[in-house]
Amino acid sequence: MSRTLTTHRIEATPEARERLVSYFNDVVNRRRAGDLSDVSQYASRWCEQAARLALVLHAGLHGAEAHRHPLVLETADNAVRLAQWFADQQLSLLTKSRRAVAEKVETAVLELLESNHQRKRQDFITARDLHRARIQPSSESCRALLDRMEREGLLIGEDITPPRGGKATRIFRHITNPVPE
Repeated sequence: MSRTLTTHRIEATPEARERLVSYFNDVVNRRRAGDLSDVSQYASRWCEQAARLALVLHAGLHGAEAHRHPLVLETADNAVRLAQWFADQQLSLLTKSRRAVAEKVETAVLELLESNHQRKRQDFITARDLHRARIQPSSESCRALLDRMEREGLLIGEDITPPRGGKATRIFRHITNPVPE
């Protein structure tokens, strides 16, 4: 006796769909140039997990009749909260290795600053310099790294406009004495 598998499509309400899309957009923005750029490969799966969790929660609520009910905002919201909890746990587990990698990259940036100073008599670097030195894989991640180092007090950033006008360039200098005397 052979059984056929019947598949059903579960539709989401516009509000539920918007909640899942909003979570996706938030994670993408954080991966591109934010606090998740160094763990992008992990964060890229979080939105998929939220969608799967939404379906599991929906099926748990409605059982065999789940396909007859739309996925609602409350279910999508609960799924996103669960996914965020799991993401926080994953980030907690990765903290030590993330810090070790961050210190290694920070050292590479400071060494590039010193190298530029010795070779070019230039006491600053730009995101382009980091990208050319292959310290980070993209210009966005280079900029995020320099911005983070500036926020943490390791570098000082300054916008320089060319003498004849044009687009300003953000340069970063090393802080020689970060502790006030």
